[in-house]
Amino acid sequence: MQPLPDPFLSSAEEVLRAACLPPSKSLLPSAAPAGSSPPASSVADPGVPAQDRAVSCLPPGILSGPPTREDPRAYRGWRSDSFSRVTRVVRDIPVAVHLDVDLLFPASYCQLRAASLVQSCHRETKAMAATGAGAKELKNHHNDCLVQLSNPNVAAMKEDVLYHFSLSTSTHDFPAMFGDVKFVCVGGSPSRMNTFIRYVAAELGLAHPGEEYPNICAGTDRYAMYKVGPVLSVSHGMGIPSIAIMLHELIKLLYHARCSNVTIIRIGTSGGIGLEPGSVVITQQAVDACFKPEFEQIVLGKRVVRSTNLDEQLVQELMQCSTNLNEFTTVVGNTMCTLDFYEGQGRLDGALCCYTEKDKQAYLHAAHAAGIRNIEMESSVFAAMCGACGLRAAVVCVTLLDRLQGDQINSPHEVLAEYQQRPQRLVGHFIKKSLGRA
Repeated sequence: MQPLPDPFLSSAEEVLRAACLPPSKSLLPSAAPAGSSPPASSVADPGVPAQDRAVSCLPPGILSGPPTREDPRAYRGWRSDSFSRVTRVVRDIPVAVHLDVDLLFPASYCQLRAASLVQSCHRETKAMAATGAGAKELKNHHNDCLVQLSNPNVAAMKEDVLYHFSLSTSTHDFPAMFGDVKFVCVGGSPSRMNTFIRYVAAELGLAHPGEEYPNICAGTDRYAMYKVGPVLSVSHGMGIPSIAIMLHELIKLLYHARCSNVTIIRIGTSGGIGLEPGSVVITQQAVDACFKPEFEQIVLGKRVVRSTNLDEQLVQELMQCSTNLNEFTTVVGNTMCTLDFYEGQGRLDGALCCYTEKDKQAYLHAAHAAGIRNIEMESSVFAAMCGACGLRAAVVCVTLLDRLQGDQINSPHEVLAEYQQRPQRLVGHFIKKSLGRA
């Protein structure tokens, strides 16, 4: 694993030496030149409590004072930001090192902050280091394939305000908060993405009783964002305009955080064409309502068309994961992305309708003949934007009904809830397998 710049490396080493290790042990044998004196904080003074040493060794700015508890939203944002900063400092220490911070039992609020945050970091690091394969896979994910933008203007900006996330490069340390992200999963609703991050945390062994996952975007009600380990979970709302706005800011966030080798997957629901409800579709190509694999947008009065191809290797990897799970029907097919839920998808039950059942059936059968297996409202712009920025991307959606059989979704709530978990289970298994945890 690539070392951090020296100031961060020494700071992280001092934190761990002071808070976690006996005086005789060295965390990083090669960190200091031979014959040099260890940092003063690397020798545990028996007269100073371990938690006090941990607080005193944290790098400047890692734990700034919190806002008042009377402002819960600001307090949650401070807690999330502080955790991410400490995580960033600690996680790049070799994962083979097994850490123990059970001695940290602080007596004051300030000490509690440092101890609990450092302890949380080490729980995640220990979980990722539990198997040799996991360490190997994590190392493979740290490469030089940085997230890029297709916009030269951003690099020249002194500050970039991600307005709809309530985040800014001048008020948040993006590399500290998000620099370790390797997997981004996006879906329509905040509640679904909160459920997903809890599921992934449990699957990766990072969940703990009573642990909360604060909304990083708590300063806005537009989108919700959650993080655990190397996984980021973000809601995108409904339809092309909503997910497009989110993706602009999400991709910039990953760019500013200097993330590398990121895989981004949309998990969601859809209407199937010729499939049993509950089937999962892994998108091969996203197509428009005319069955063309392209996304069209008017920019400065001109028609701009972008490709909607998705990563073929990622499609195959996800399909293999579904085969391994063997829990539900999964197919690879094209996904039609429309601008509307009703007329745009040929429904007969909207407020407006200018066609017949026969017209609808002819259109859906033509779509099926073109390789389309499901319909939703986000995949085309998702594929186009991720492709334009070189992001490895996939779309995994469950079908809630077969549109050849009807228009309305009338399955019981508990059945629909189980259907919606299927893409989460598939993608969760993929992430585990990628990290060598499956």
